[in-house]
This record gives sequence, C-alpha cells and structure tokens, in this order.
Amino acid sequence: MYYKENDMQEKASFPIWIGIDVSKDSFTAACRSILRGDETVFPPQGGFAIERKSVKEFMRWADGVADGFPFGIAMESTGVYSLRLAALIRSVSPAQHVAVCNAASVSLYARSFTEEKNDKADAEAIARYGCDRNPRQPRIQGKEESRLRELVRERDRLVQLKNDMENGGEGLAGADVRRLHASAVKSLGKTVKKLDKLIQETVDSSEEIKEEVARMATAPGVGFLSAACVYAELGSLKNYTRRQISAMSGVCPVNRKSGTSVDRHAMSRRGSVLLRKILFLDSHQAIRGIPAMGEFHKRMLEKPNSSRMSAKCACMRKLLLILHAMVVNGMDFNPNYESEKKMEKSNQPT
Repeated sequence: MYYKENDMQEKASFPIWIGIDVSKDSFTAACRSILRGDETVFPPQGGFAIERKSVKEFMRWADGVADGFPFGIAMESTGVYSLRLAALIRSVSPAQHVAVCNAASVSLYARSFTEEKNDKADAEAIARYGCDRNPRQPRIQGKEESRLRELVRERDRLVQLKNDMENGGEGLAGADVRRLHASAVKSLGKTVKKLDKLIQETVDSSEEIKEEVARMATAPGVGFLSAACVYAELGSLKNYTRRQISAMSGVCPVNRKSGTSVDRHAMSRRGSVLLRKILFLDSHQAIRGIPAMGEFHKRMLEKPNSSRMSAKCACMRKLLLILHAMVVNGMDFNPNYESEKKMEKSNQPT
C-alpha cells in the first residue's frame, strides 16, 4: 500500500515474525525467526478460535516463542475475517505490529518455494514472507470510515443484484413468477434507499467526512454517492501525494515490456474495483462538464497507438487527481482555476 509513511504507516524491522493463516472461525499460526536459521515453530495446540479468549492465548504463546524479542504479526488480506482478527489482536495488545498483507503478493511468494497447500504450510509461508519483507502496518480506519465503507460496498452489491434481476426478468413466462420477481426487485429497491439514508447519516456524523465529501461533490460528474464512495475506499485524500493516490486507486499506467516484446502500457488495476468503477462512470460526465478534461480526452485519443479505453483510463486518473487537489487545497471546484493560476503567475513581478 502506498500511504504517507509518517501519517499512515508504521515501518519496523523485526527479527521474529508470526505468520497467521485465517479462516472463517479460526486461524493457524507459525513462528519464524532470522535468529534461529530455518526453524519454524508451530503452537502445540494447533489452531486458535477467532474470539477474544483464544486470541489472548495466542498472544501468550507468541510472547513465549519470541522469548523477549520484539516480533511482528503478518496475515493475508481475507476481507472481513482478517480485519476482525487484526482488530481483536490490537484490542488485546494495542502496541502490537499487525500487518494485513496483499493476498496475491503472499501467494506468489509462497509458490516460489513450495507447492504444498494446507493451513500449516500457509502460516509458515506467511511467517517467511514477514521475515523477508518486513511488511508495514496499514492505517487503521476510524469507526465512521469503516461503517461508510461497509455501507457503500453493500449498496453496490445490491444495486448490481437489482440490475441483474431486472434484466433477467424479461424472459419469465409465468404470471405468478413475474409477480414474485417484481416483488423481489421492489424490495431490493427499498433496501437500497434505506442504505442511501444510512450513508447520508454516516457522512453527516463526522465533520471531516462531511466537509470532504461535500467538496468533492462540487466537481462536474461527481455526485454525493460517488464522493462518499471515494472517501470510503481511500479515506481522506489529504493523506496521499498525487503519486500515492494514483497508485492506490489502480488507475496509474504500468509498462509491459520484456526483451523484444511489444512495449505497451496498461492500467495497474491494483486497489479497489469499486473505486475504479465509480471513476469510470463519473468521467463520462466530467469529460462533458469540464472543458479542460474534454480537451485532455481529445489529446489522448489523438496520440499514436491510443484507444478509446486508454484515453478513458487517463481521464479517470485525471479526475481523481482533480478531486485530490480540491481536497488538499481546501477549494470547491473552480472551472476557471487554470486560467486564474496562469494570470496570477503572469502578474507576478519578475
């Protein structure tokens, strides 16, 4: 992850790492130390339940095998399960370094030295990953931000389900089936409206979130829900540089070249899929509503080997950077910002 180190991460190097393989209700642990060569230590009792009492037992075991040395804990990102376990560990030991690592990175790393696939092998691989990479501890979300992300993602799932059902209902022949289908679609619509209300209440409950979302919503093409989604997926845009936010969103271009193969650029597609979906949809209106964006889109299309999709991806990135600049500078969208900036520079004494 690409956060500002001083504000968003804790960077540390530990001689001992505890690797955790997380499942729905339990987790398996393994300890590996650069002080003990290739030795890996497993708990004698096997796995632990994801509950406070069992996590306390795990921490006692970890303190014992660390033998007074500082240690870090690493686990794969498995959605709600890893987040819940990480929160439990921090509640038991607030100062403990807990790194929730990118699952794809850990998986590729593990495949480089073993083909075995089970809970103990996965925990050992994650422990080795921790010793080799010293993964950072990511920023901990606030209560309102965490709730906003949950609401926004649930809304997106239900809206997608509702759209799929509406499209699939056209082929139904039976009148009774059509009635039941219409009732289900209507119920989903009501639930989406309730989620909209909860999203509004969550945004209003925090002055910081409310102010930032309202500011982003002044940009053409970006409505309240889109701005709330951007905040939910990234947190405050003030915490990132331009380069970091581009990398976090997955809209930054990456080179694809090896030897004499074709040199091409592609979107990295790292980070939140929902965020890129919102940027894709909003950039349609932004190209029409922001003259500078329209001109930029036209220039991208005129480039050699360009395509409509590559030009659109460039506009998605530019829109996100515009939102970032608005939040960082504490300014609502100003369509004349560029011209005013140029005029201000020209009026400065030489």
